[in-house]
Amino acid sequence: MVAGALVIDAVVHIKNADLYAGAPGGIFNEGNIFRVQGMVALVAAGALLVRPRWYTFAFAGLIAATAAAAVITYTYVEVGDIGPIPDMYNPTWETDGKVLSAVAETAGAVVALGGFLMTWMEARRVRD
Repeated sequence: MVAGALVIDAVVHIKNADLYAGAPGGIFNEGNIFRVQGMVALVAAGALLVRPRWYTFAFAGLIAATAAAAVITYTYVEVGDIGPIPDMYNPTWETDGKVLSAVAETAGAVVALGGFLMTWMEARRVRD
């Protein structure tokens, strides 16, 4: 389920990256940030499928949680520029795939936490 949520996240980000490609910010423009987010989500999903261990659940959960936090924050709060990262304020849920992505990211983060706890406890049990 976590890998599926990350794939949804990746597809939405990569698909929507062109909407923001012309935004200011140089190499750190919003389009490139969306592309990187999509690729990192795919890497996390792949790592989880290949090696479902506590550390891959932690990585996948971190990616899902930060993506969910970003989409919610940038929908409701105009954060402004953060160093080289441009202001990505988008006060609407109407963007294609935004709701689906936010739900998938949030669910993925919660399920990844459960997967992390289960695999971490199992690893401790085996080690002891």
